[in-house]
Formats: sequence, structure tokens, C-alpha cells
Amino acid sequence: MKFNQLIYFAAVCQYGTVTEAARQLHISQPSLTSSIRQLESEYQVNLFHRVGRHLTLTREGEQLLVWAQEILKKVSDTENALRDLASKKNRILLGVPPMIGSFLFPRIFAGFHEEYPEIDLEIQEQSSREIYRLLAEEQLELAIALLNDVDSTIFKCRKLYTTELCCCVSRNHPLANASSVDMKLMERERVVLLRGSQYHVECVMKRYDEAGVRPLVVLRSAQLATIKRLVETGQVISFLFREAVDPREQISVLPLDPPLLLDVGTVYKRGHYLYNDVSKLLDYINRMYQ
Repeated sequence: MKFNQLIYFAAVCQYGTVTEAARQLHISQPSLTSSIRQLESEYQVNLFHRVGRHLTLTREGEQLLVWAQEILKKVSDTENALRDLASKKNRILLGVPPMIGSFLFPRIFAGFHEEYPEIDLEIQEQSSREIYRLLAEEQLELAIALLNDVDSTIFKCRKLYTTELCCCVSRNHPLANASSVDMKLMERERVVLLRGSQYHVECVMKRYDEAGVRPLVVLRSAQLATIKRLVETGQVISFLFREAVDPREQISVLPLDPPLLLDVGTVYKRGHYLYNDVSKLLDYINRMYQ
């Protein structure tokens, strides 16, 4: 068996036809067909059911695909590891939801850069669900995100702390001094929310629904600073993590009744090779929350 034969076989499985696989691999179709025929002949197995141009995997083909994918991934991981070892400087792609990033990333960046000045950090602000997608596709190496909606069979997680989602109002708002708020009090309040597929927004909407209240959403913004400035005017309210509001801002942070608690932690894809510099960042973050 030759390594190229596994690449060709996996490509046919991925693209569905020999023609498309050959085009993607930039080889001739006869060469690819011959390579797979040789593989079948060598081990006396049929890897595909062939009906015209249509191919489906046999039982033997399905098993070989599992093994081939494992081998190809290990080779890819080894290549990445070698590049990492040879590199003098690594760039870490870190995913963080906007609201969490607003208060957490500056602290992490300052301390980590002081300890490891040779390592670059690049943050990508996305919703937790978009971060999970990017991690699954290995476009991100590590993330700090909400853990309540994560698939632990795909991702490896470590809880850092629990945050609280609160109702945020102007300090001049009639509810500003309340010890907590019931969602039924929000029926006539104009609401501004973060735009995008945000898990915490779904939690808020669920609370509205449970209270039998229809939310009066007047704006969805991608800018956290804009939302907070609008809240300070007293014309609208919002729902933000407690840590996202600076005590110097003219905003009262009110717990919901009952409290809405969400876990925040580190997330990376299971089975994905962690480069040495990424492991350093992960260790640094974990030490921050010991």
C-alpha cells in the first residue's frame, strides 16, 4: 500500500466521483482510477459499488475510510507539529464572544504578553456558537466561551468561572435601586440586544416567554459600547454579563429573579493537536483561575 493510494481513495469518498477527485488533486482521472484498482487488487477487496459513474462504499470501503482518515489526520498533525517546532514565533487564533472579550481579553493579553513576549495573540470576536463552528473546522485553536451550549463529545472544556446575566438600566431608571427584577416588570421596557446568534440572548428570550411577556426589542447592535451608551440615556434597558459593566459607567446592574447563571471556560477541539504556544496560553489562563 502506498500513501498516495490512501489520499486518492479518501478524495474519491469526499468528492463523490473519480472525475471530481482527480480535478481537486490535479492528477489525471486514469491515474487515480488505476491507483485505486491496484489497491483493490493488492488486497483482494472491492472498495466501491460501481453503477455507471455512481460510486457507493462497500463494507470494506467504509472500514478503510475510517482507517485512512485516521492516518491522514495523524500525518497532518505531525506536519503541523514539525512546522510549530521549526517556527521561532507562533500566532495563536483565540476565539472570544464580544461581551466576554470586552472585560476578559485585556487582562489575559497584558499578562500573557508580559510572560511570553515572543508569542502573538490574535482574537476573533464571534458568538459562542460561531466559535464552536470555527473550532470544529480547525480555523481557531482555542476559545474562551459559554459552556452551557457546548457539545462535550466534540470539544474539550474546562470551566473557569460562573458569570451572571443581569438586567442593566440607567442609574436614573425607576428600577435602578431594586435588589432584583422579575421579567414581568420588563413588559413595557424598550430593549436593546447584541446582534447575532448569541446564546445569552436566547436565555433572555426564554425568560420573557416563561413570564408570558412579549419583549419590546427596539434595536440589535453588534457594538457593546453602543448598547451601554444607549442604556445610560435611560431610554432603553439591556441584558449583559455583570463583569461587562464598569462601575464608573452610569448603569445599574440588577440580578434577575431567579438568577440567570452561565459558565465560562476554555474550549478546544478533541483530537486536535495543541501547538506548544497554545498549550502555554491554555496553562496561563488556567493559572489565572486556580
